[in-house]
Amino acid sequence: MNAAGVAELVEMYLEEKGLAWTEASARSARGALEYFLKYLGQSEGSLLRESILGYAAHVERLRTRQGRPFSPYSKAWLLRRLQGFLRFLHQRGHMVLDLAALIRLPKLKHLPRPLPEGEVMKLLESGPGSLNAVRDRALLELLYGTGLRASEVARLEVQDVCFSERVVLVRQGKRGKDRVVPMGEHLSAALQEHLQGRARHPGRLFLTQAGRPLGRATLTSMLRRAARRAGLSLPVSPHRLRHS
Repeated sequence: MNAAGVAELVEMYLEEKGLAWTEASARSARGALEYFLKYLGQSEGSLLRESILGYAAHVERLRTRQGRPFSPYSKAWLLRRLQGFLRFLHQRGHMVLDLAALIRLPKLKHLPRPLPEGEVMKLLESGPGSLNAVRDRALLELLYGTGLRASEVARLEVQDVCFSERVVLVRQGKRGKDRVVPMGEHLSAALQEHLQGRARHPGRLFLTQAGRPLGRATLTSMLRRAARRAGLSLPVSPHRLRHS
């Protein structure tokens, strides 16, 4: 099976699996498999044992645009997505052997070191010092008070927050499941203050200063700036705050 044939199977895989995935998961899978298709095209390889092993070795040598080696997490992302694709081919009868068994994922430290409580309090009290201080305080309270993922926070709609029941509805979370998350008094007050500063109409809960939906990258940048303003000694990310 040549590279063109593999590309057709990739599209079939993404189309079928995409029905149960979030938009972000579908983009992630496509992006990862494009690396594999590019490798097959450059090496004029086919979907055989040697190509899979060669690609795994190729992933180990990948570097970013800045010339830095790919992180273990990025390598695992590429190989895990390829594993899923290969298992799909085996299960659907397109391959006799399950070539996914050839792939060995790098060992990762899955849970980040949480922030000490004192550091979190400094972040909540001193971090939101920007022009969007009210919005940023609500974001920080939400990340810490609910443990939501950055992508989940970015997708929240105004109507997903129920102040009477003190809950937040998270739509299409991990594995495409909805869930209801309770919110405490501090978070409820911060969100109400945030919404008082803008017209409460259906739409994204958090917006940029230009009025556009707040993206995951903007959220991460905001959190890093807030950590610098608060003078934190440890690096901060949405994932670390989620586990704090």
